[in-house]
Amino acid sequence: MKLSPIPRREVSDRTRAGRIAKWTFLGFNAVMLAATIYLLVSFGEAAASGDNRMDAFVKVVGIVLVWLVGGLFTGMQAMATCRTRMAEGDEVPPSAFWKRWL
Repeated sequence: MKLSPIPRREVSDRTRAGRIAKWTFLGFNAVMLAATIYLLVSFGEAAASGDNRMDAFVKVVGIVLVWLVGGLFTGMQAMATCRTRMAEGDEVPPSAFWKRWL
């Protein structure tokens, strides 16, 4: 006689803090993309007029550096709060995530 497997419901792969971290990461990247596009447009206008090109370039480099550093931190936070996919009852704490990568 064959036994059928017990159906198990999968739980969400993110806690509430994980969902907040993920949306913070996505929102940060959207804002930084908009700021970079705005500054690149202003850089193009400054290059066309011939004045303040260096000032516009420094702003673009500053925004890109803030984007890289902020994206690194918010991305690490979003990764750290993601649980592994599991069935209900097989609870694994978010800190176990790092054991896979070390």
